Amino acid sequence: MSVSRQQADWLAPLIADCRPHGARRWDIPGIHAAIARVNQRQLVEVIRAFTRGAEDRTAHTPSVVVTNPTYWREPALEQLATRAQYCRTHSTALKAGVCPSCRADQIGADGPATTARPSRGLPRDQVAAIVGELRDHAHHTPETQ
Repeated sequence: MSVSRQQADWLAPLIADCRPHGARRWDIPGIHAAIARVNQRQLVEVIRAFTRGAEDRTAHTPSVVVTNPTYWREPALEQLATRAQYCRTHSTALKAGVCPSCRADQIGADGPATTARPSRGLPRDQVAAIVGELRDHAHHTPETQ
């Protein structure tokens, strides 16, 4: 089954949102045009290829997905291992398995890094939740005059 216009309408904004943080954005009309060039392919193939292309920071336009066969092949196991070494949120290289930007978000980037230490008694997700609540509380507390 080929890609219908309705499916392309649904897929284009999703693909646009898949671009990594800081990468050049893809516009929805450009994604539509690229999908139209390959609409004879199976929907699942188009979704996979455009998702792979959207993840690639070096792919400046969606039209490269149409012309680059790399996006249409299943990635090798080595590629998957390499891809796992980057943060999906920030597209930055992991250090000791942790994204520096995510870590800064967890401990609070407002203060010096030397003052923020993870609690050894609580799981990381609880520490992150507590820090988030403290930030929210600090931002919603009226300032004293």
